[in-house]
Amino acid sequence: MDIISLAELQSNNSTHLKKHYSLTNAPKNLETIAHSTVHFKPNPNSNSNSNSNSNSNSNFNFNFNSGSTSNLKPGLNSTSIDNSNDFNHEGSLLIKNLDQGLNFPEGGLRAWLVVLGSFLCLFISFGLLNASGAIQSYLQYHQLKELNALSISWIFSIFSFITFATSVYGGPFFDKFGSTIPLTIGNIFISTSYFALGNCTKYYQFILCFSILNGVGTSFVFNTSISVISHWFSKKRAFAICIASIGGSIGGAVFPLVLRDLYPKIGFKWSMRVLGFISLGSQSIGILLVKERFKKNDSFQIGSLKSFFKLLSKTFQESFDYTYFKERTYCAYVAALFFLELYTYIVFGYISSYALAKGFSDSQSLLLITVLNVAGIPGRMIPGYLADKYGRFNIISIFTILSTATIFIIWLPFGYNIYALYSFVGIWGFCVAAILSLPPSCCGQISNTEEFGKRYGTGYFIAAFGSLISLPISGALIGDSTNSKGYDNAVIFVGCASAVCSFFFCLSRYFCGGKKLFKKI
Repeated sequence: MDIISLAELQSNNSTHLKKHYSLTNAPKNLETIAHSTVHFKPNPNSNSNSNSNSNSNSNFNFNFNSGSTSNLKPGLNSTSIDNSNDFNHEGSLLIKNLDQGLNFPEGGLRAWLVVLGSFLCLFISFGLLNASGAIQSYLQYHQLKELNALSISWIFSIFSFITFATSVYGGPFFDKFGSTIPLTIGNIFISTSYFALGNCTKYYQFILCFSILNGVGTSFVFNTSISVISHWFSKKRAFAICIASIGGSIGGAVFPLVLRDLYPKIGFKWSMRVLGFISLGSQSIGILLVKERFKKNDSFQIGSLKSFFKLLSKTFQESFDYTYFKERTYCAYVAALFFLELYTYIVFGYISSYALAKGFSDSQSLLLITVLNVAGIPGRMIPGYLADKYGRFNIISIFTILSTATIFIIWLPFGYNIYALYSFVGIWGFCVAAILSLPPSCCGQISNTEEFGKRYGTGYFIAAFGSLISLPISGALIGDSTNSKGYDNAVIFVGCASAVCSFFFCLSRYFCGGKKLFKKI
């Protein structure tokens, strides 16, 4: 008798299986499956005239009884299978079973054009997010120079929070309606934000224009650009996502250099408008290239404004699924995401201001952001390849540990030296690029492809609270923006948060693979 996976039974493509099998009391999460006994019983609704081969592995009911631990027992009318060891300690089996029955191109012109389209969209959305420190440091010493670091930090922390918190809506929105609509909404919001940002002079105007409008737009683009790649790749998913996410590193490296040249020549207002035009053009091309493969049969037809908001309300209510947190692997994974956002955004947001407080020039401070993001280019490619070969949770756990080490070994004791600072942002930028690019593929490993957007969005909704409190906490530790000692306190906080992040990624890896250190997980 053949063993049929739960995902294969659930697959929309498995029409033959649905005809011959019925599924009763099926658990919805991996933790329940891991401790379930599967009973095969004749299906009374099946066609009794099936051939002998079909009768050997078809016409059965699947009944899941949580908590049973019996071994494989042959029998005439029923068979019991204990899957607890397989699902608890075989990370590679998880991804195999979750997507069994679905075919992935794993390459080809169309698939790589999707990756290119995602690259262009992330070049803007995450490139400008990574380069936000270049805008923050300028505002801190110009338009908003009368405010302290804590007040200014709220502009960028709210932006980051909205970007990730609205992922809980952006993911299911993509699952339901595909890629074109959310990418178009995101493009309009982001481009409009930068066109208007140049005219902002008041604190509340920066909140409305940059934090809210840009945050919502970035969320739609970010979720869709990452999620759509999972429709085209499975075995090479980590590598493909890392290739696309290089767009964020290149954008983060290019935009500080662009702004460094534009600020003294055309001023802040037209510098922001230039970013708006670049955003509009790049993302428009990306929208034409990106295309999903799996989509629910939901049409996007708006009969009236009332029906539109009713549709959005329904989508939002279905977006957050707390039942995912019954899985201990998912809980550890989301906790790691929380601390990841807590400490990485502090570095991206304050490294330029840190350099200015240490007495370095404006040019050197902006160059640090460029070096940090340039180092992220190989940091996204190489670890992505290694993750597919040696295990995604293995690689992300290693790089979180290395990231923590660089903070305490280089940045904290030698941050006063410009060359040590360049060394730090280079090494840390390489490590953190790997860490930021691998969570989507790690989530894909413990998720059904058709629910990837929802599970990823749910996780980042929780992680968003880490980004919300990150800059205000560091801003409170810094106090006066010229206080060098305050920045050292912020560095210690970053190091501690990084260490906790490392712990939770290692814990999620343990839940997937057990104590075997050299197992591909």
